[in-house]
Amino acid sequence: MSGRDNNNNERGNFMTRALKGAILGAVASVFLIVLASVAMLYGIIDDSIINILTPFIKAICASISALIAIKGYKNHTMALSIISSIMFIIISYLLYSALSGEFMFGTNQFIDIGIGAFAGIITALVSTMVSKR
Repeated sequence: MSGRDNNNNERGNFMTRALKGAILGAVASVFLIVLASVAMLYGIIDDSIINILTPFIKAICASISALIAIKGYKNHTMALSIISSIMFIIISYLLYSALSGEFMFGTNQFIDIGIGAFAGIITALVSTMVSKR
């Protein structure tokens, strides 16, 4: 196998890992949103916290997507973590927009991308610190 083939294989593995993490993060997001909706339905949590809960769920799921992507990967974990988290934000935006029937792009989506990137950075840093112990 030549160096060029190996390099292409690494890139493919990189993007496959990022996409896998993003998709599994989206699945976790749907699960947590449904769980929160059921909790609101039964009065376990108040409807007024939805504006706080939604970004929190996005950040948690962006971290989940990053963690899944970087698990067992040794090189470029920061970049992989950030890309996977941003891919999660994009996939979840498309998913929830399709479910609601509204595709509106504005400032909130840029904030969500920032939340995703920040969650990816924190996840990569914590993962690196924990793995060095």
